[in-house]
Amino acid sequence: MHVFSAFYSYAQHADKVLRDEVQLGYGFFTAPQIVNSIGDNFIIPALSLGFNRNRSHINSNGVVTASYLHHTRNRFSFGGEIVCDAFTKTVYDYESGVKSDDIKNRFTSILGRYDYNYIDNENVRMYSGVSLGISFLKQQSRTNPDITGNKVMFAGNLCPLGIAFGSKKIRYYFETGFGFKPSLAAGLCYRF
Repeated sequence: MHVFSAFYSYAQHADKVLRDEVQLGYGFFTAPQIVNSIGDNFIIPALSLGFNRNRSHINSNGVVTASYLHHTRNRFSFGGEIVCDAFTKTVYDYESGVKSDDIKNRFTSILGRYDYNYIDNENVRMYSGVSLGISFLKQQSRTNPDITGNKVMFAGNLCPLGIAFGSKKIRYYFETGFGFKPSLAAGLCYRF
């Protein structure tokens, strides 16, 4: 009798489905970075018929993300994440090259996350997802006090394709996306 109960207990433990997951990731190119660059270097000059001579260059050391997900019994996962995106926009005159300003931007976004899993087994998860929430922006201009300040705004992200692979508990992941998370990101997952 004891042999049977020990076997049953071991089988239950061995077959335990790991439904919770934490992720830590790093990536590049968020929507705020891309929109600032395209707006300053293409849209504003075109709308001003070339009279606006200011252009900008974005300097970023990357974007850090941290997420928690709960995987349901069907194909859905949900949770939350924090995204930290800091970059400096250097504004300069495109003819003379003279720098006129450095604007530091720090976005801290808190998002609810919802994923649809095409594949979710012990070694591979392939998914798409959407994240919605708010972002806290802190801006500081070297020369323009009107730009310096804090703002709160709606934030979102669309992940067309993500993949995580590895062991049952520890995996690597790669994601694509557009929004307040990186357009290209990679990191580690731990399931428990």
